[in-house]
Amino acid sequence: MNTYSLSALKNLDFAILNIHSKEKHCEPGFQIIQKRGRPFHGFLYVLDGEADYMLYDNKNLVVKKGDLVYMPKDSKYESKASIAKRYSYIIVNMDIIDDSMSDIVFTNDISIILNAKNSYYENIFREINNAFVKAGMASGIKCKALVYEMLSHLAMDLFKNGLAANRYSKIYPGILYLEENYHRNITINELAEVSHLSVSHFRRLFTEYFNMSPIEYINKLKIKKACELLRSGMYTVSETAEKTGFTNIYYFSRLFKEIIGISPKKMIE
Repeated sequence: MNTYSLSALKNLDFAILNIHSKEKHCEPGFQIIQKRGRPFHGFLYVLDGEADYMLYDNKNLVVKKGDLVYMPKDSKYESKASIAKRYSYIIVNMDIIDDSMSDIVFTNDISIILNAKNSYYENIFREINNAFVKAGMASGIKCKALVYEMLSHLAMDLFKNGLAANRYSKIYPGILYLEENYHRNITINELAEVSHLSVSHFRRLFTEYFNMSPIEYINKLKIKKACELLRSGMYTVSETAEKTGFTNIYYFSRLFKEIIGISPKKMIE
């Protein structure tokens, strides 16, 4: 089993299998004991109420309305709903494997990933649950697509929260714009403008956070995508250069070798 940080989710190549979901409403004081360890990974969204999770490392975790909770495979715990009101949640269980076909775990303990400040997570969890419980043509595919959508949204929320915690939230709009438009010849002026910052201020914050300039970051994004295209076996070197925004194939080849260590032609031989 390979361990990854949840903050790495946005760059992780993974597959989801064996999805199942349930909406559960527990009476006040209701208890669950998980002695054998969870057979699946779980993402739990608290619809209402609160509960105390007593983990097997003597830690306690109180979850409440709006919390999105990660429950790792094999985790053991006891949970007790508050006696004040019903505890309601939707749980989505699944297997997760990485590109080496190994099980993934994000943390060893049950943990609160975030507290949702809007209705997105409640809505997407309800959609996932509805897709799971309703039989129908391609319902399994729809359910899986919704889980991937939720995890994609979560990955960007975690990234945004990480920036905010490190005083770099001001450059978040520029980073999003860069990620979506890196294949074009975008300028630092554009990135600074969408972030409502001066060019010098944007460049300084960006370089501090990524430890490289915006241009270096853009070039690495382009070459990373170029590697994916070449490995697919469906694109020639010239097609790959064009798709990743290079107008000069010689410059593309030189930059590719500088970053990757081999020429793009070598990668497809």
